[in-house]
Amino acid sequence: MNKKLALASTLTILLTLPLVSSAILFTSQPGESNINLIYVIQGILTAVWWVFMGIVVILFIIAGIQFLTAQGDPTKLEQARQFVIWGAGGVLVGVLAFSIITIVRNTFVI
Repeated sequence: MNKKLALASTLTILLTLPLVSSAILFTSQPGESNINLIYVIQGILTAVWWVFMGIVVILFIIAGIQFLTAQGDPTKLEQARQFVIWGAGGVLVGVLAFSIITIVRNTFVI
């Protein structure tokens, strides 16, 4: 039974590969370079945005852990509060920075 199942799955995969490969849309011929600086910068900014958001999530989790481990100690609670305040300020600055980029791009139709 296992041989029949393996043969059937192999044949299914081999028969669907041409369909999958024909779904690829090539916009230019091989050898042509159609790299646009705007798209490269946009890709870099997208990657930086996702890294920024990942760091924000991790830092707020650390702040929550600091709140949980403070155990009523006023200095540790104040430190955790400051951590959250500075984190929120950093998020605000990051969102404004990326918003400014989007506003400028839409204003000048880049």
